[in-house]
Amino acid sequence: MAEQNRRTPQQIKARQAAIRVVDCYLDVLMSSESGIPWEGRGLMGAMADFRGQIPHSSGYSGFCTLGNKVDRINRRQWTDEQVRACGVMERMSWRQRDALCIEQAYHGRTKVAIDPFTEKRREIYWTDEMCAQMMKVDVRTFRQRVSDGYARLEALIGARLNRAA
Repeated sequence: MAEQNRRTPQQIKARQAAIRVVDCYLDVLMSSESGIPWEGRGLMGAMADFRGQIPHSSGYSGFCTLGNKVDRINRRQWTDEQVRACGVMERMSWRQRDALCIEQAYHGRTKVAIDPFTEKRREIYWTDEMCAQMMKVDVRTFRQRVSDGYARLEALIGARLNRAA
């Protein structure tokens, strides 16, 4: 039983490549250049609102500050790897993309918070349950989306590598 569940070296490399793509995609989304993501509503929030697509500026600067932020981000010089990662991630469903991003950015990490009233330190460990709660789905659905997302991402990366070869 354990033998059939063992991953081959090619499967391990494919998963590592998929994780690298998610990391590059998160680098683009969470870039701290000029503090753009930390100005008001973040780019991740906008991505969630627009189902994974980065919104474009309306051109009217009186109220559309998000478009201005996106335009400033688009002027940044991204590496080829980051551009490819964005292209691959945008070909996935928003559910899988969100699950992979949340899993990579939060799962297994510890958040430390200080209670402002008691000044006691509180550690919050990000589990599957907390990640699922963030996505407003049950744990089984979250795990399935992560699993399906990595399978889809590995297939997209494999197809891209096969075309390049």
